[in-house]
Amino acid sequence: IEIILIDDGSTDGSGQLCDEYAARDARIRTIHQENAGLSEARNAGIDQARADFLMFVDSDDWVEKDYCRIPWDLARSQQADLVMFQFRELRNGREKKRRYSVAEGRKTQEEALALMIREAAITAWNKCYHRDLFRENRYPKGRVYEDVFLTPFLVHEARCVFYSSAVLYNKECRDDSISADLSEGNARDWLDARTSTARLLKEWGHASMAESYYLSGMLVFASMGWQAPEANAKCDRYLRGIKHCPQRFPFKQRCKLYLWKFSPKLCRLVLRIYRQLRFWIP
Repeated sequence: IEIILIDDGSTDGSGQLCDEYAARDARIRTIHQENAGLSEARNAGIDQARADFLMFVDSDDWVEKDYCRIPWDLARSQQADLVMFQFRELRNGREKKRRYSVAEGRKTQEEALALMIREAAITAWNKCYHRDLFRENRYPKGRVYEDVFLTPFLVHEARCVFYSSAVLYNKECRDDSISADLSEGNARDWLDARTSTARLLKEWGHASMAESYYLSGMLVFASMGWQAPEANAKCDRYLRGIKHCPQRFPFKQRCKLYLWKFSPKLCRLVLRIYRQLRFWIP
């Protein structure tokens, strides 16, 4: 195993801690670079990695002891280019309740893409990738939600995708995280990433999945309270124009849409309360 620590222009002493770990363990290497953002941090690690399989851990999060072993064993035994696995989301020590209802096993391309946009999430960190998937692919420089831009390509190009229900990653949800920044620039990247993924799904022959994915995303976007009037107006126009829900659109999502059409303000309030309660209901 090799562990590559990326010090992306940190100002809190993290870089020194990384060097101290590297001095104690030959498996650890540190890369120091000027602050360039999460995309360039991931790309720097990809460029320096020597292993056949790559995994990502974000700086606020932590992993289980079998985080590397289980996906590695599955990748070899199943001859998989990409292994997805499950994760926990936590806020202030409380776990967000999630349902793990998908059966383990090999997935067709359509199943893998559907899994990616639902139970397994379009994230970089709960997956194990063969390095060949990054031969011509890198995370987009300077963009937030960089994994939403790239992950669909990686899943689509994988010759074999295996899904494991093992819960191996712990995601810390913080109020001051990048994803919690509701600025206009982040709103634009969020919409661009969703639009890009929906367009790709349609190009790959999954029009119904694309439509459902985009509508679900716009309902989420509408409830977040972005400080971006133009983006919010674009989302509102789209939702007002929806006359019929996509085929197989989940019941919970239908309820969100109908509530939004009845009262956008009430819908935003209900969804914000619901998101908070998911960390508190036992």
